[in-house]
Order: sequence, then structure tokens, then C-alpha cells
Amino acid sequence: MSFSHLRTVNNHEYATFREACMMLHLIEDDGEWTRAFEEAATFASGYAMRSMFVSALMFNSLVSPVQIWDQFCESFCDDLEHAIVQKGYSLLLSVQPDAEFYHGTRSLDYGLYLLQTSLGAQDRSLGQFNLPLPLFNWNGLISRMTGIQRNSLILNEMSYLQDQEAFSYQQKYAQMNATQKHVFDTITSSINSNTNSSHFFLQARKIVLCVASSGIAALLLPGGRTSHSRFAIPLNIHEQSVCAIKKNDDLADLIRETSLIIWDEVPMQHRYCFEAFDRTLRDICSRGDEVTFGGIPVVLGGDFAQIPPVVRQGGRPEIVNASLKSSRLWPKLQKLSLTENMRLANSNDTDRQFADWIGKMSYEPSMIGSIALPSFLRQMTDLDQFIEDIYPQHVLQCPLQNSDFFKEELFSVQRTSTLMLLTAR
Repeated sequence: MSFSHLRTVNNHEYATFREACMMLHLIEDDGEWTRAFEEAATFASGYAMRSMFVSALMFNSLVSPVQIWDQFCESFCDDLEHAIVQKGYSLLLSVQPDAEFYHGTRSLDYGLYLLQTSLGAQDRSLGQFNLPLPLFNWNGLISRMTGIQRNSLILNEMSYLQDQEAFSYQQKYAQMNATQKHVFDTITSSINSNTNSSHFFLQARKIVLCVASSGIAALLLPGGRTSHSRFAIPLNIHEQSVCAIKKNDDLADLIRETSLIIWDEVPMQHRYCFEAFDRTLRDICSRGDEVTFGGIPVVLGGDFAQIPPVVRQGGRPEIVNASLKSSRLWPKLQKLSLTENMRLANSNDTDRQFADWIGKMSYEPSMIGSIALPSFLRQMTDLDQFIEDIYPQHVLQCPLQNSDFFKEELFSVQRTSTLMLLTAR
């Protein structure tokens, strides 16, 4: 009689003598526990199943804990996917696409972590029972999440729907022209490589803070705030000012968790605001004097041909000196330009000519002082004809049927007296 013969039961050769003995019921097996778990799986929650499994392990009642885990792991963890979402862990996991989990399933991996925690309270471990270990660092994630849950500012900034944002990104990226894509790719590659650069751009991933120099502009940005409101910039700003942010408060924690800051309409803000912000971020992020904005990527957007900073009783030299271009930060910024007016893509020749004419006002020496209207613009002297041309009578008689028409037609006036005259008609 050979050893192979001893391991054979019902014409099947088992790998070990123990397995053969178990099939012959010569030694104790997990049959009763298997039936108990099968019955419990029909009505018990995942939490109850895990507690039952831990009890069986603690009393050394299982012959093969690994087989029980392999057979019932789905039942043990059937409540954990919901728990991961409810506890907010999914928000942090969504920004870790390379995270590894047991069998590629985060609920099973989290289940192993919870079992390890329960056993650890009794000075036991998964390894003592030859059970697999969790692959993901749940302790680190939970520790980080605990800090975030105490900070409503961070929770608010992480409340965006990732799937919706991903769809929006794909849709808008496909609509970009070549120049826009070049700017976009330049900035994203800079952010991904963690270089210290500042750009004119928008990037949607992780926490992105959107601010603007004016309240109206801030309303046009997703989750936008004025820069003074978001970063506590002093109203009475001077050369050595800093933002009213303490290093250990919630706003400082939010800034340290931020992946990108977008700041629109920067030409109209005093350079001291940016220098105070830079000084504050260096302190909050503990990056020293050599790293601009504390190492956080910052996108500064705006057109310097538009409204400059307001300097009380200041002339041109004082206004120029207040501009961001006069700041010590300006040479450290990488400049990217978008020159094509996308709103004119489907416009007529007159609109294009008018946009080109308006665009030259800030740069053409011949357009300084009094100017004459170009010939391609219609000029009217009869007020009744002017009103009829913009709002024809046949349209006014059926306003509900022509609601779309009124969305595209308007006129602006410079004097209140003119407005009253038009309203009276």
C-alpha cells in the first residue's frame, strides 16, 4: 500500500492526509460551521457575519479558516461598499486610481481590515490563522478622513460628483481648439509633474478653489468666491500685509489639501493682494521663501487691457505700479495666451469687425482720445426708427411666441435721460 493510496478517497487522491481524513470523517471538520454560516447568510447582516467569524476564530473552532473566508467572504462584506460611500472614504479613494485591493475589490479589502482590527483587540492577527491581509492602507485613509470630517470647508469642496465632472471634462476638452488644448496640456503636465509653475487655466481634479477679483466674475465660476472672501485678504492692503489665516485653522487645512487654485480677473486687483497671498501660502505650507505660492499650482487669468487696479487719487504711474505686472511675482509666472475669440466662431463679418475694433482700443495710439465710429456700424438719427429696428411691432404684439427673440436683442444707453425717453416710447 502506497502513500498515494492512503490519500485516495472514493477514487480521488487528495493533496494531504488531513484532507483525506476529513473526507472520511476521521477528524473534526468545519461542516457544522459551514451550515451555520449558510443559514446566517440568509438573514444576518455583514456585520453580524463578521462578528460570528471572529468568535469562531477566537475560540479555535475552525479547522480551515481560509476555506470559510473563501466561501463566505462576499456575505461577510456585503454591507461594506455602502459603508465606504457613507463614511466618505470613496471620495479619497476616487483620487487614488492605482490603489490595490484584495481580489481587486475594495469592500473585501476593507472587510479584511475590519477583521484584523477586531482580532487585534484580542491580541490576535489574520496571519495567525493563515488568512490574507488587506492590501490597502486603511489606517492612513481613515486617519486622513477623520481630519477631513472635522473640516466642513474640505467636505464642501469634495462634494462634487466625480462621474459628472469626468463627463464635463471629456465634453469640454473635445470642444477646445488647438491653442486651448495646448494651454490645457501644458498646465496639466506641469501639475502632474509637480513643478512649481503658475498659469492661466482651469483644471478639474481633486480640490480646486475658484476665486475672482470681483463678485460678478466669481458667480461665473463653479463654487466661485471673491478672493478677499476665500483667502481673508485684508481690505486695507499694504506692502507687508498677510492674509488672516492661522496655520492650524480649517481654512489652512483646506489650502494644504488643494490641488489647484484658479484666480480670475487678476488685472483689476492690487499686486499687494497677490504678494500677501503668496506670503501666507509659503507660511501655511512651510515651503520657505524659494517656492512661489507654497508650491500649490495657481492659475491667474485676465486681460490687462481691461479694468486696472483702483488707486485713490493715483495717476498712471501709481496705477501701473499697483498692477500685478509690477510685482516681484510676475517674472516667476509662466505666461500662456488665448487669442481667439470663441464667441465669434459663428458670427457675421460685422460682429468680427466690431470685436477687432474694440480690441484695438487699448493698444492703438490713434484710438487715444476722441474716436469716430467705423463705417461698418449702422448709425441712425430717428429715434422711432431706431426702436422699430430693434423691437419691431409685429414681435411686440406676440411676445410669448417670440420669447427667444428678446433674449438676443437689447440696447444700452449712457444717460438716464435717454433711458427715460426710450422707456416712454
